[in-house]
Amino acid sequence: MDSCPVTARSLGRTYYVDGDNLERNYKNHLSGFRTWRELDHAEDWNLLVENMGTHLSIDETSIDHVVYVFLTNKDGHGKKHTLIAYVKGLKVSVIVAVLMQIPEELRKAVIEVTMDHSDVMNAVVREVFPDARITIDCFHTVQVVGDAIEEIRMQSKREAVKEEKKEMDAERISGIPSQSREGSWTGTAVFRPATICTATRMIMP
Repeated sequence: MDSCPVTARSLGRTYYVDGDNLERNYKNHLSGFRTWRELDHAEDWNLLVENMGTHLSIDETSIDHVVYVFLTNKDGHGKKHTLIAYVKGLKVSVIVAVLMQIPEELRKAVIEVTMDHSDVMNAVVREVFPDARITIDCFHTVQVVGDAIEEIRMQSKREAVKEEKKEMDAERISGIPSQSREGSWTGTAVFRPATICTATRMIMP
């Protein structure tokens, strides 16, 4: 269990032992958990300075409905030595206080930090890594553009449905088919380059 992601219960089934008893003994005696020097604050934060690099990523995620911020080394590629720090919550001052424990020479050596559009992450990176270049993750950029285009599409659809309803009411009253309606609204908007430019301007600073 020290080197492989396997549970005590899985080992218990394999070796025909009580998995729950094995888990308790491993945690309390074999793993060194009770004598871990970071135990008193491990639930709120932890820092692994030895995993620092020059190209980092910072992001938040929810674990059991609790938000944590994770700082990782991109050169680790999600494997061993990837995690640099985690901090519970999204309070900028708390996150900064933890990350400022990283030696100054290591913080100033950071070249790039990849993040999303979060104002919290932006404030943390500018405070802790003042010389680093901030790179917005391409996934989040594409997502924001997609949301902007979807908003324009839905607005166009509502306007088209409203206009079509007016024409249908006018036809019903006059009994004369409208010449302006060529086909019915299908709910699919055709976007021209101008529409894409409008969506892009919505997300640009």
